[in-house]
Amino acid sequence: MTLLELLSEQTHNFYRGMVRVTFDESLSTMDVAEMIRGIETVTIVTNAGTAEGRELAMYTVKVRTTMGPNDAFKFVRRQALAMNGIKKFEIGTKTIEKIAG
Repeated sequence: MTLLELLSEQTHNFYRGMVRVTFDESLSTMDVAEMIRGIETVTIVTNAGTAEGRELAMYTVKVRTTMGPNDAFKFVRRQALAMNGIKKFEIGTKTIEKIAG
């Protein structure tokens, strides 16, 4: 079996979960959504709610990954926290579910 055959057999799974993000006042909820969309493995980010007058928003995030669900969302959290303006990134671990692609 060649390396190409092994790589093509790698299984990707899709997971969806909720995250809560606290961010700088210089950013909007749309800015933060765009930043999260730019993270490798993230396919869709939908705004699920905001706190009026606060720099806090909830998002539904869909990822495509070869990792397990918790590892995939921890990867997204690490990447998001490395971005300027994102202060806190909480994962709703009980909301993570495997979905069809």
